[in-house]
Order: sequence, then C-alpha cells, then structure tokens
Amino acid sequence: MDTHVKWIEHKGEKILLSDYTDLDEERILEAMEEARREILSYRKKVILMLVDITNTYTTGRVKSKGEAVRAAAREKGVTVKTAIVGITAMKKVIAAIVKPGAHFADSIEEAKDWLASQADK
Repeated sequence: MDTHVKWIEHKGEKILLSDYTDLDEERILEAMEEARREILSYRKKVILMLVDITNTYTTGRVKSKGEAVRAAAREKGVTVKTAIVGITAMKKVIAAIVKPGAHFADSIEEAKDWLASQADK
C-alpha cells in the first residue's frame, strides 16, 4: 500500500501530511491509523498536521477514528495544530463546528503557510 501519511518540510518546519484524497472509507481508516502511529512516535509536544480530504466523505467510522486519534494525542500530551484542505465553502461552516480550532484552507500552500506560522505559538 502506498503511504498516505508522510513528513514534509515547509519554511523550516516539519509538517505531518495526511493525504486522504480520493480514498474510500477503509483506506482512510488505514491512513488515519498510520497518522496516529506517527503522532505518538514523534518526540515533540506540538505537531503541525496538514490533512487533505479532497474528494472524500466522512462516515461515522472515520469520525470515530479521528476522535480516537485526537484522544491518543491528548493522552500523550501532544498538541496537534491542524490545517484542512479539500472542503467546499458550505461544508467549512459545518466542519468548523465539528472540528473547532482547525484551520480550513483553500489550498495546500495556504495550509502549509498557516501551519508554519503556528510553529512558535
């Protein structure tokens, strides 16, 4: 299986990229587990994470897995600062309620710039 989770660098900052573009539910869940392992193995207390959900759909199982990943990070004392791309304008309003604190960007570059700006905060 191709990895959909990898570390990238932008403006000198490490960012965990979780690319769920065009994935079905099972592959998203597998990739989310991969992201969880990366988050828990990372040695710093703040993780910058870019999530691309272009052409994907959230299901109950995906939502539950996301909650479990966030809970695991919290239990380890890790703060995950998240930028999300691939959401249409109307869905951003709903997503902001479901995922408070996340930044909803219009492009990968905008998301990377926002994350880099959050590194010292």
